Amino acid sequence: IYTDENDLIWIGLNNAGFSNYYKYRYQFESFSTENTNRRLPGDVVLSFNELDNGDILIGLEQNGLAVHNIEENSYNTLSAFSDMGGYRWMGT
Repeated sequence: IYTDENDLIWIGLNNAGFSNYYKYRYQFESFSTENTNRRLPGDVVLSFNELDNGDILIGLEQNGLAVHNIEENSYNTLSAFSDMGGYRWMGT
């Protein structure tokens, strides 16, 4: 579970992608490989981290890391990533 700077709650799900919880609407929205036309590269989500530009880095059990561009509603897969703190994120 992760809360971004806009108070959007990100919940990783086992074999079902992830859900966002909008506190002000008391509403969930779910994302999976099925309902994103396979743009989300995996359904076992282990972790989240917000990047400086507002995109969300998603750690997956398989298929490595995905970057979710919220404005464009798109996903890109990465094999490795270095954040501003010098930490190296690796996906396998």
